Amino acid sequence: MDALRYLDTAIGFTLGMTVLATLIGTVTAAWIAAIRSRSRDLAKGLQAVLSTLDAQREPEEFAPIVNALLRDKMLTSWIRLPRLNIGATEAIGREELVLLLLRNAGKGGHWTRIGEALERIIGQKPADALRAVEREMLEQERQSPSLPATVWRTRALAKVVPELASRLFAQFDDVMTRTEDNTAYSSKVTATLLALAFLVIYPVNAFDMLTRLSTDKAAAAQLAAFAAGEKNVDKLRAEVEKQGLFGDVFQEHSRHWTEIRKHQPGNCVARYWVAARLAFSQPGVWVTWMLVGMGAPFWQSLLDRLLGLRSKISQKTETERAQRAQQN
Repeated sequence: MDALRYLDTAIGFTLGMTVLATLIGTVTAAWIAAIRSRSRDLAKGLQAVLSTLDAQREPEEFAPIVNALLRDKMLTSWIRLPRLNIGATEAIGREELVLLLLRNAGKGGHWTRIGEALERIIGQKPADALRAVEREMLEQERQSPSLPATVWRTRALAKVVPELASRLFAQFDDVMTRTEDNTAYSSKVTATLLALAFLVIYPVNAFDMLTRLSTDKAAAAQLAAFAAGEKNVDKLRAEVEKQGLFGDVFQEHSRHWTEIRKHQPGNCVARYWVAARLAFSQPGVWVTWMLVGMGAPFWQSLLDRLLGLRSKISQKTETERAQRAQQN
């Protein structure tokens, strides 16, 4: 059936893109985690939030306080090495932020000025306000034990330190949303650059993939069947390579690197430059780069839809065959 054959071709191609996008996405996630990108974005956002407490100070001046907050023992028990940007949490709630400010305001050092700012805002010493908030939280729990703890905290803060809570809460959600957007943008840019570097080394050609699938009906059908029953990325990649969908780009002695060694033997930088020229002289590699940039979630979702459609068509075909057999 032609429809099923075309569908197998689409599934095989989508599977190949899913494998490539997942590989690059995994490396991207590891890199983002290694450079602590989200922690940095969160720190910048919190500096902007805290700047609402003291109009005479720039957001950057709150960096020591933010670094201390993100490594507070109440938020993380991991090793804390501020100079190496290690040990900072990647998430903090707005109620937690207010409570930590009240708890640490009396420590002295770089906390002195913010302690004074808090005292001006709430009209009492931060330590006294903290005790009053904790008592009110307990009272809220007694009155409404079925409500979440965040509700008890919010009500207690709104009752005891309304001016402080309103200043921080008014900015917190918007700043955290921008922090998420910045992190997502950084991940996307990193994934695009890593995909570019990946395809220089392993120049997977989208046009070659389509040609292979459209001319080899058995390979396309086998890939479609394998994708329907296997979700492990490593096994899917092995099957894709076994069917020759990526050509020989993952082999040690591929045509790509054989050609590169002819140009600049012994010089790694020159070899990489030659590899880039050879890889992206092929339009299909550019197409692969653009398609992989759409991300693993997109390709996985498309693959699931195609597999569902294939299952329906296969069931319909089997039903028609059974009906014809009965008629004969």
